[in-house]
Amino acid sequence: MYKPTSRSAKHISIKRKLASLKHVRYATDQKKNMETYACTSTSSTTVLKSNGDAKQTNINNKHMFGTNIPNSFDSHDESVHEIEHLQLNISSNSSSNSNSVCDIDNQNLPSDCNTHMVPSITTLPEELKFWSITEKVTHKQLNSLLRILKKYHSGLPLCSKTLLNTSDNYEVKNMASLRNTTGEFVYFGVHNFLTNFLDKFHQIYLQHDEKIVYLLINIDGIPIQKSTSNQLWPILASVISPDFKSTPWPIAIFYGDSKPFSIGEFLAQFIIEMKHLTIHGLLHNNTQYSIKIKSFICDAPARAFIKCIKSHNSYYGCERCTIRGVYLDNKVVFPDLNCDLRTHISFINRHNKEHHVSTSPLVQLDIDLINDVTLDYMHMACLGVMKRLLNLWIKIRSANSLSRCKIILISNLLHSVRNYIPVEFQRKPRTLNELDRWKATEFRFFMLYIGPIVLNNFLPKKLYKNFLYYHCAIRIICSKKLLEEYGCVAIDCIKFFFCGVKKIYGEQETSYNMHSIYHLVHDAVTANIPVDQISCFVFESFLGKLKHLIRTPNKPLSQICRRLSENFPTISLYRQSNNIINIKKNKLGFINFIEYDNFCIKADTSADSYIWLKNNKVMHVAKIEEIGTELFFFGHVFQSYSNLYSIYSITSSKLYTSVVSDKSSFLFKINAKDFFSKCVVFIVENNMVAVAMLHHTN
Repeated sequence: MYKPTSRSAKHISIKRKLASLKHVRYATDQKKNMETYACTSTSSTTVLKSNGDAKQTNINNKHMFGTNIPNSFDSHDESVHEIEHLQLNISSNSSSNSNSVCDIDNQNLPSDCNTHMVPSITTLPEELKFWSITEKVTHKQLNSLLRILKKYHSGLPLCSKTLLNTSDNYEVKNMASLRNTTGEFVYFGVHNFLTNFLDKFHQIYLQHDEKIVYLLINIDGIPIQKSTSNQLWPILASVISPDFKSTPWPIAIFYGDSKPFSIGEFLAQFIIEMKHLTIHGLLHNNTQYSIKIKSFICDAPARAFIKCIKSHNSYYGCERCTIRGVYLDNKVVFPDLNCDLRTHISFINRHNKEHHVSTSPLVQLDIDLINDVTLDYMHMACLGVMKRLLNLWIKIRSANSLSRCKIILISNLLHSVRNYIPVEFQRKPRTLNELDRWKATEFRFFMLYIGPIVLNNFLPKKLYKNFLYYHCAIRIICSKKLLEEYGCVAIDCIKFFFCGVKKIYGEQETSYNMHSIYHLVHDAVTANIPVDQISCFVFESFLGKLKHLIRTPNKPLSQICRRLSENFPTISLYRQSNNIINIKKNKLGFINFIEYDNFCIKADTSADSYIWLKNNKVMHVAKIEEIGTELFFFGHVFQSYSNLYSIYSITSSKLYTSVVSDKSSFLFKINAKDFFSKCVVFIVENNMVAVAMLHHTN
């Protein structure tokens, strides 16, 4: 349940605000004083610290780092060797006094918008609005503050609703829930979402001459209180392209004590509007855009709900093939992979009648009801298969479970690597004793990064090999580059994994998730789309934020509508590219931080200073310098590499995982834009293992 900020903390915040605003003059002419410090098409502003003093500097996007910024370090006596784009020759006999530097292709830094857009706050009302929203100040408290400030700033409104532009322009209608009670439903519209999105980001489409807007649609339920069954069922939309993905925004929300009774009534307005937009498109600023649904991305119960099919635990519950499940050990399992695949035509014509409950309203849309209703990687791979494997090893007592001693040793290793986790990971690993409280991101981290390292000496050989098949398959489909090179290997690996599950753990473990994980890998390889690009992670995160908009139990849907009207211009982008968007300097004036679209490099923080080069070498960045208009990394490169594992036709180094050693004593130089990925370097039992971050790659 959401816990509001304490009253004392808010009073302190308000007092500080009053003190900071004591000498602020209210700007009556907004246009005259408009200054944009978010990234725009012409210029951006960053804050650079030099000699301990904060100084604001305008930076032209075309040449983001001007020649007036001093170099970070002098070379002193250290040798500097040039790293070429594709090849690095490391020799123990390298000259220790070689200081020659070869030219590298200069590329102007990007001029398009930053990943996280910063609102342009230019006046006192705007600053008060931004402060009240971020600090979650109630309307009652804000009204008290406005009455005080009004005496000194006559241009301020007296009412918080006027300041925040709180809108009551929404229509809440009654809608039946599955428990035959009356719920509430509000529809915001796809057109409104797209209009606000294009108002903010249309220049990106103009730059790429792109006229098609692709949508991801998510439908899921979320409880709003632990003490009641009341829940929200929003329809969320996100814009996706090869270059970016937008944060989600609600198209409609249902509130009741269960999910909606009728999926037809729940989706009726959405279906009508999407049919119109699909046929006629959207005209924005004299530019005609085509609107298409890329995918519906939901968990298994929600997919069954919107497709009007049998649930995932029924005999004909598989959404990709016509297998008939077997009832075994008090559950339905799917022990075979060689069955006829479903197609859109067979689904529309209901060839397998046992699979259907009724006709889905989605048949009215121009989508493929098999391939465009995606199997979700977060629920299936992370919360499904990976969680089940860990439970088989840790929780369920059987011949394959680990001893208490091994569980403690693995937990100690997980705890020991916490200091090596970069800032891009939301959570640091927890011990296996807290397995029941692990989140999806923690299962993903174990599955893709730390699992093969900590399980190596503790899991029996056949179990470890079976896990490696799963690890390799999922790691391949999480990377665009690996997907193109080793897609067929991923399909073979997941087949071997499924057969191993039947042989090692028994046929009773071939549940819906274990069976459907093969279809998930097959779909990713066929579509050539990394599963992290289309997943529920970003939608689940937004659902939590949506729930926190509720401040009191009374009329939660109306509260959400009002809070959304106050926060509407908050759609931002997650960039798929990795352009440099910001730099920071320490108190001595040296550059120690570079922020990219999806990650950052910190020269003075060990966990955030390792990069994987394009020639499969690993560098530990020691310092960052600006030479001309380009930024360069200077760092130590590891000289010895070996595979952590080798299985089937794949080695760990091909999946950007290597045991590294023998760090060079001299420095190498590389352009700050010319590397493959940031990486994680774990130190486990005196061994260093480097693992590239696949969902943050150049």
